[in-house]
Amino acid sequence: MVTEKQLANLKLRPFTSEQSRDEAATNGRKGGVASGKKRRLKGNLRKIVLAMGKLSAPASLNQQANELLGTDEEYSCNALSVISLYQEAWKGNIAAARMIAQLDGSLAEKPEQGAPRIILKVSSETKERLERAKREGIT
Repeated sequence: MVTEKQLANLKLRPFTSEQSRDEAATNGRKGGVASGKKRRLKGNLRKIVLAMGKLSAPASLNQQANELLGTDEEYSCNALSVISLYQEAWKGNIAAARMIAQLDGSLAEKPEQGAPRIILKVSSETKERLERAKREGIT
């Protein structure tokens, strides 16, 4: 049974001798229009993410962050996202650790060795906070 997607893929033919120059130009134009739509959508989503990240976080989350860090601040959603990333990394989530390393610029890639390596630089203050959080059972 042929699916709808397979039928659509049959309509997308590369430029060959089976297709005239005009048909190829028309199909190329269609692809360009679809590509532009997708880029605009991605750009709009990026703007939404940036705007939402700047908003103040809910009071309950701010309170939890202040207890964790021993501060009295009002955090943005972006700041709380970073805090939650660290919490996940502390629990052993490698993807979270990689993202932190990319964000702070400490991800070192050595292409001659094949797979990228992660080198995390952790300050003594961060180590102390981690130990305190572990003792208090927050992580």
